[in-house]
Amino acid sequence: MGTVIKLIRDRTKLGLLSSFSSSATPFSFGKALSFDGVDDYFTLNTALNTIAFTVSIWFKLPSNYSNSRVISGVSLTQWLEIRTGGIIHIRNDAQGITFNNATLLANTWYHLYIGRNSSGNARVFLNGTESSSGTQNVGGTCEYLYLGTQGTFQFYNVIVDDVLLTSSYGNPDTEATALYNGGNGVDPLTIIPTAQQLYRLNENGNNDGSLGGSGTLNNFIADPYVNH
Repeated sequence: MGTVIKLIRDRTKLGLLSSFSSSATPFSFGKALSFDGVDDYFTLNTALNTIAFTVSIWFKLPSNYSNSRVISGVSLTQWLEIRTGGIIHIRNDAQGITFNNATLLANTWYHLYIGRNSSGNARVFLNGTESSSGTQNVGGTCEYLYLGTQGTFQFYNVIVDDVLLTSSYGNPDTEATALYNGGNGVDPLTIIPTAQQLYRLNENGNNDGSLGGSGTLNNFIADPYVNH
């Protein structure tokens, strides 16, 4: 797959992170995309091929959930997985690292933020709170391309919304809190305006990030969207 165009890796150098004001007004998310766990999957417009990256995603798990690989790569051994007990598992080829968080409840919206710098050091935040596992190294280049599947042959029952990906590393402490916004959410591009891919999933696969272009919905029913 093609390599994602590189932007400035450290967004703090752009002066974008001096302050964010929180808002008690809920953000109008609109719709979200529901995966049936049978054969649905979403292909990104461009593979996120990078070491340093930032991922922001809202998700909701069903009552019978087990493990959900919400984002996966071209390689069968690359994924971001939500596990039972609130564990976030990042696998990059031979290396797999777990990040512990509070236990997740079914049918509840959560915000997940993952930032990894150019040295491969990753930090994970759930609802604006950093994992108790702290910073851990997950080395090597990733090449994320899919939502809701692993290798287009394993599929996961999950609802996702406002999926943001970019090949740069900013200020996780500030960005994770601002994106969660006390559970109210916010337009992600007001927090990370340099994002390369942002899928709002409001009844389309449009990418509102700097790369433009749309993602592809595969094997979904005619209307797979639900209210956020």
